[in-house]
Amino acid sequence: MGCSVLYVPEISTKKQLEIPPELAPKEPISLINVQSPNANVKIGASSHSSNSYNPSVTTNLRNWTDVVISYVRKGLELRSIVVNDHAPKWLRLDISTVKMSPGYYLGLLVVSRPSCEVELKIETGNSYVTAYHVEDKSAYGGYEIACESATRMAAASIFQDAKVIQYLNE
Repeated sequence: MGCSVLYVPEISTKKQLEIPPELAPKEPISLINVQSPNANVKIGASSHSSNSYNPSVTTNLRNWTDVVISYVRKGLELRSIVVNDHAPKWLRLDISTVKMSPGYYLGLLVVSRPSCEVELKIETGNSYVTAYHVEDKSAYGGYEIACESATRMAAASIFQDAKVIQYLNE
């Protein structure tokens, strides 16, 4: 049986979230990770190889949710929006599902590009609950690039949701 590779996406320092100008909360915001600390799951295999050494790729969903929170926090702070742990306005965040594919190649021919699907669930303090499902494929690079991009896109989805913007601005 093969071994396992632990993967959590890195936070890009080059790409920040775009926060819409209409977001102007009057109060600080708290970002809460509600994912279980023990949420270790298999998200795919490191290759399409049929040999005996083909490690599965696993992740910790709580750590992955922390990456999303880091993106959201940085985006808000760049707009001088206060984020703290005890704020009256809050968002509960939870990366609930991740699936990745390493891509498949026949020599130089790309049969399928590396891809990553991420589902981010959020809940606001006014009981609005939704999930954002994002998929990205990497044209150049491995599943890591696709997963980092999909994670950033999932975080950005929060600020494309009119109900979240409305709640935070109340």
